Amino acid sequence: MEFLSETYTDIRQFLLSAARWAWGIPDPLTIEFLPRTYDENGVQPRKRWIKLILRSSRSTWHLKLTFQGTITDDRHPIFGKKPKRRKDLQDLCHCIDFHRVQLLDDTVTEVILALDPVKESVRLPYEKRPGPDNEFFSVIDQLWVYTREDPDRVRFPTFNSNSSIPTRELSDIRSKEELDGHSVYKVLLHSDETPYIYKEIERPHYIPADTEVLEQELYNLELFRGNTFGIV
Repeated sequence: MEFLSETYTDIRQFLLSAARWAWGIPDPLTIEFLPRTYDENGVQPRKRWIKLILRSSRSTWHLKLTFQGTITDDRHPIFGKKPKRRKDLQDLCHCIDFHRVQLLDDTVTEVILALDPVKESVRLPYEKRPGPDNEFFSVIDQLWVYTREDPDRVRFPTFNSNSSIPTRELSDIRSKEELDGHSVYKVLLHSDETPYIYKEIERPHYIPADTEVLEQELYNLELFRGNTFGIV
């Protein structure tokens, strides 16, 4: 009965999504903030940013939201504490109408907010105002936004269908045992008793310098092809 209930829920959500699309009603969006990705440049930050995943029923976007500028007024002094600035930026994200922000496919979009516009900027579209204790409350109507491909993104190796490396579907994995605590597993596949090594790379804690490491690991797969211990 639990399986039937989950199946019914999935079908219902799909039909609701299709109906919204047919009537031109945008899907609701959910936001997942990636842990430990908020940062800023100094005690008196002129720039602060946070990484998040934006999801609808049909799509997923990886974003880096950056605010450039300094907000000063009597209620929100410039030397506020870092946790408060992080929460204010997160709350602002929940106010933005991302349906009207130009997000990029198949990459990381940097959404840049600023008090001073550049050539590519438009007024920030928002669905609601942040609370009065939020430092962006008094300036949200003055914010501009533009987007670009995040220059600091981690570039994951692209799949090459002509590669000599054999591929398997994730659904083929029937059991896995973590080896080192860094998302590396020994796995068994359906209808196959050969042990394989499986590494997850969709993790939030990579840094741009890891791009070369990931490319080297893909090259290593080519070198180790045909060994007695399989790699997927």
